[in-house]
Amino acid sequence: MKKTLLVFAVLFALRAEAGAAWMKEEFAFGSGKYISENIGVYHAPSTATVMGAEFGFYKYARLKEVVYAFRFPWLLRGEKGMTILTPFHYPSTGLVKTSAIGLRAQHIFELPRGNDPDITSRASFGVAAASQHTEFDFAGGGKSTKQLPQLVYEAQFQQDYFKEFYFLMSASAYQYLTSVRGQSLPYATLNQADLSTLGLMAAETRFPLWSAGIDFTRTTTEDPNSSAFLGYHFIEYHTNTPCAHALKIGMHMKIANKSTFNFSYNWIAAGKQTKRNFYHAYVRVNF
Repeated sequence: MKKTLLVFAVLFALRAEAGAAWMKEEFAFGSGKYISENIGVYHAPSTATVMGAEFGFYKYARLKEVVYAFRFPWLLRGEKGMTILTPFHYPSTGLVKTSAIGLRAQHIFELPRGNDPDITSRASFGVAAASQHTEFDFAGGGKSTKQLPQLVYEAQFQQDYFKEFYFLMSASAYQYLTSVRGQSLPYATLNQADLSTLGLMAAETRFPLWSAGIDFTRTTTEDPNSSAFLGYHFIEYHTNTPCAHALKIGMHMKIANKSTFNFSYNWIAAGKQTKRNFYHAYVRVNF
């Protein structure tokens, strides 16, 4: 249930029929021999509830082993909006000793309409809490472990015009309850994009301080599942890491009555020397 620009509009416009079910698969690859895959299945026991289970993994060349993750999104729709709860868990493995657990909560609501009926505005507020238990290196050699609890606060505002042009603005702030400033934590595996919208197609294991971004989508047909999108996000980090500028561009299309496909490209620049490229594909099939 990874968020795209049209998620606010689609969630408000569509009500899943009771008993409806679907699945999705995401695949990404790019710089640093990065590869990731995420598979999810979802079920709507009622028109006001959607429950899901996701399993995913990612791998960088610098990591000793594949990192696995489990997520369990749960959507609750009410009269004044909807709430999305997503608990997640990163288990430790034989070589990757880091584990993580957390919860992301978001509430989305539609704002009162103004004088123009063709303009619709929505807002979202979210908070996430997570903690990862990771190894770190001492300056003089040797390793130890450290617990890294953190909180994230996020606000988003979306406005659409004639149900054809969509603008989404996002901002988030990260709070670390144990200091990570100036420390080397090469074994951290928690994807910070599980906690807020960072505009990245690859797992981000570094420690953001804050981020902000804007996304634009233009629907290509009357069906909101057919669209082209473009986005820019800026990320400043808490550690000694250059700020990141991320651009993404892609297409979302309906390929059958019950299937949709998404392909996107993500360019990330951090400092003068570091440029990375990632490619992401997404397929959803309704049953």
